[in-house]
Amino acid sequence: MRPMKSERSDTMRKFLIVAFILALIMAGILETPANERGANEQNENAINREIDNLVKEMTTEEKIGQLVMMGIDGDNVTEDVKFLIKEYHIGGVILFDRNMKNPEQVKSLIAELNETAGDKLPLLVATDEEGGASARLKDYIKPPLPAKILGDSGDAKKAYDEMKTASKAFKELGFNVNFAPVADLNLANDRFYSTDSNAAANFVTEAAAGVYEGGMIPCVKHFPGFGPVANQNGAMTVNKTKAELMATDIYPYERLKEADFPYFIMVNHVVYSAIDKEPASFSKVVIKKILREELNFDGVVITDDISGGALSMYKPADRAAKAIAAGADMVLSCNTAKDTREIYLGLLDAKKKGKFSEARLNDSVKRILKAKLLLKNKAKS
Repeated sequence: MRPMKSERSDTMRKFLIVAFILALIMAGILETPANERGANEQNENAINREIDNLVKEMTTEEKIGQLVMMGIDGDNVTEDVKFLIKEYHIGGVILFDRNMKNPEQVKSLIAELNETAGDKLPLLVATDEEGGASARLKDYIKPPLPAKILGDSGDAKKAYDEMKTASKAFKELGFNVNFAPVADLNLANDRFYSTDSNAAANFVTEAAAGVYEGGMIPCVKHFPGFGPVANQNGAMTVNKTKAELMATDIYPYERLKEADFPYFIMVNHVVYSAIDKEPASFSKVVIKKILREELNFDGVVITDDISGGALSMYKPADRAAKAIAAGADMVLSCNTAKDTREIYLGLLDAKKKGKFSEARLNDSVKRILKAKLLLKNKAKS
């Protein structure tokens, strides 16, 4: 028996409703319920208001300190370290093997660092748990498999699982930033997922998500990507054009724009001679134009270690000021308290001399504080 006209009409209406809903889903309109989108907007606005109020109350000295992440000597909090955190308002600390004996000691060390900093401007506490050759507390925490081994497996979900497991363990000790994953297309010691930019992008995105789901903010490195590096007049140099970089080394970062979690980006010290004569960490073309404007990245940009030999032709204080003027938000100094003091005072002097503006300073401080508030809220959830 053929269906009656009313039945056919009812069937057609149902079909049209289903088709309409599917069209909305594909358009992204129904991806997030309206009430949830409204709640997210309200939460974002509340965070931004809190940040604005914090920045208004901060002194220039407090703002400058937030731009610095320092390394420390030994496995305890010395008086020098306490002074730097309290008086210079240092924004973050990175810990290495030299600072770590066992999980209990590390947990106690981080607790004392946080106690020294206080609640007003809590610390970012970082490590670089990439896996493989770059891993901490190996005798106590199983490190992620080397990136190359994971990449060769062809299963990006493994990178997510490995990073999530390791990040959970380090988060329990008090860490909240992991300088991983590596997005470079070729590094020594199997520290890269693939020489193919699309495959690397798949693994980098999954690994970064794993770090975040494990309770830490990932820091993807080393922008805009180590290619075939040559030593020219003492400087590490890559001769790729911008178009070549965008199609290869930068592609994993382009893909990360789709991520629904916060992440940092670390900028390296290589000179990209077809783009700028300055190292990437000092380059407005690399940071402001490509990373900020073209990739639309508004998260925290941190330099690679500015105490390293790649920048030995510059004084530490000048290195930091050039990086901030170019658009970086934080400078990483992995060496001693003496270097940190020189960097902080150099930044303070550069600000007084107008080498970067109050607006430039406030932009960076707001990004750093937003990351800290997001971590605080994530810890509560």
